[in-house]
Amino acid sequence: MFGTGNLAKSLVGGSSAQPVRPGMNAHASVGLDPSVRAEIREELRQELHQELREELRQEIYQEFNVDREQRTKIENDVAMVQKMVKQLMTSHKSSYTFDGSAGI
Repeated sequence: MFGTGNLAKSLVGGSSAQPVRPGMNAHASVGLDPSVRAEIREELRQELHQELREELRQEIYQEFNVDREQRTKIENDVAMVQKMVKQLMTSHKSSYTFDGSAGI
């Protein structure tokens, strides 16, 4: 993943003094010690991991907010329908009130 050194170059903000040949590690072209390269690689891996975790956290949070908004809307719709049904039943009952003249 870090073999071409493109990520490292973009993070540093420029290119090395020596040209990087295709497939060659960018750190090797500037003569860094293998342990330093490994340390840089690990730092980059950790930064990438953290960035991915943050992006995932944001996506989950956004989905949660959408789900919560949809749930609230559904609950409000259900409450409104229940109120309408109650009003309908009340008006239905009042239109069929018995006055005693029906002979029942």
